[in-house]
Amino acid sequence: GPGGPAEAEAVFRVGARYAHHLGPRGNPRANPGGEGSADDRQQANALLGRPLCFTHGLENAGNAPDTYTLALAAALPAGVSLSLQNPGGTPLVQPVLLEAGQTLEFQACYTFTQATSAARDFVLEARSALGGSTNRTTDRVLSVFDPSALRLQKDVDRDTAVPDGSLTYTLRVENTLPFALTNVAVSDVLDPALGFVFADNGGAFDPGTRRVSWSLASLPSNSTLTLTLRVRVLPTAPEGGEVPNRFSLASSEIPQPLESNTVITRVISARLLLEKSVSPHKAVAGDLLTYTLRLANPGKVALDVRLVDDPAPGLDYQEGSTAFSGTAQAAFE
Repeated sequence: GPGGPAEAEAVFRVGARYAHHLGPRGNPRANPGGEGSADDRQQANALLGRPLCFTHGLENAGNAPDTYTLALAAALPAGVSLSLQNPGGTPLVQPVLLEAGQTLEFQACYTFTQATSAARDFVLEARSALGGSTNRTTDRVLSVFDPSALRLQKDVDRDTAVPDGSLTYTLRVENTLPFALTNVAVSDVLDPALGFVFADNGGAFDPGTRRVSWSLASLPSNSTLTLTLRVRVLPTAPEGGEVPNRFSLASSEIPQPLESNTVITRVISARLLLEKSVSPHKAVAGDLLTYTLRLANPGKVALDVRLVDDPAPGLDYQEGSTAFSGTAQAAFE
């Protein structure tokens, strides 16, 4: 307008906005329900004396770095301990510094010393050091039961095997819990000395992980599951070596896998070399024949061997004429 142009300037500074979310792994914002909803809660059954771990995500949703402290909203009851860990199982160092938009995954592991059928809620809080509001998530333990109520038994049809020989494993699960297990996953990882042959009840073998897996919709209360696995001892299996095997079980109710006992099979080649000779080569009635038996064990494992010689008709054994020489110990009958 008249008098020429005029200008004015306003300057403002973008302030820090502190906000964060704590929730289940992969969903720290607990969508779609959000804070305090069922989507902000995880639940599982626990085993007496074994850690039950829930994995969580902590997200810095603000526009500035912030430092957080993770703790329960209330004191732990008697007989319960809590350990906060990194996904690899190492202790989580606090406080935790997160840049804007950064997310941290960690585990909250609870251990119980007393069995109970009552559900318990543990509310975990993430507290901001710079003024952000506290955010929470809930870990619900449905019950704590003695692991002996779920029996996992592994058996093998023999405790020694030869290279290229076969083994049959029996996997037995007895559920005496007062509830059924759902989405049951049974897993058996084969030793490098074993080759997969067959698994019943839909068992599938993954060559990459060497894992045999069974998936079952449910295992009812007071029921028994029996699975069969056949394998082959590979020709490359080291002689004298021990081949261990066990299996594990997990379900929706038991996310932390339970493991069975371990069975051991020893690899023995058992290649015996036997040679027999006689002197003299020609004889008439009344002559004395001397037989020599040479037995060799070319393997690396000592063997207990029973050697039997049945004289042909027309021959009479001369009592006390047997003699032994060699590096082994012998007893004559």
